[in-house]
Amino acid sequence: MLLLPVLVLVLCWTVVGRHQEDIPSQRLTWMLAGAGTVVVLVFLIQAFRGKPQLTLSREGFTTRLGFSSKHYPWSEYYGFSIQRTSGVDMIRFLRKGWGTDYGIMNLYVASSEEICETLLEWSERYGVKEADA
Repeated sequence: MLLLPVLVLVLCWTVVGRHQEDIPSQRLTWMLAGAGTVVVLVFLIQAFRGKPQLTLSREGFTTRLGFSSKHYPWSEYYGFSIQRTSGVDMIRFLRKGWGTDYGIMNLYVASSEEICETLLEWSERYGVKEADA
């Protein structure tokens, strides 16, 4: 998997090294080498950041996407439902005392229905009741 970025970098370095006399082509090859390096860096970041995760615990649920994560305590969130917009599924939920809704996109292996049912079960077990909100 890491062989492809290495090959792209070697190719960029080779192209840059061949054109040292002609100034316009040298600028072009440096731009191509720079673009190739950016592509390789983006590829490596995507490869190392990992898959999205949804973790459930007695305290709440945590979403992790890339290098960032967000924790949602059961005591503050309730009313999980599915909203479909333009072919994208979102798990919607409400925040206690605020009346505002939040959402997470379904980027996970499980279906939106499975995720929503599981969140509802855990919310009923460890969180607040909708009547308390």
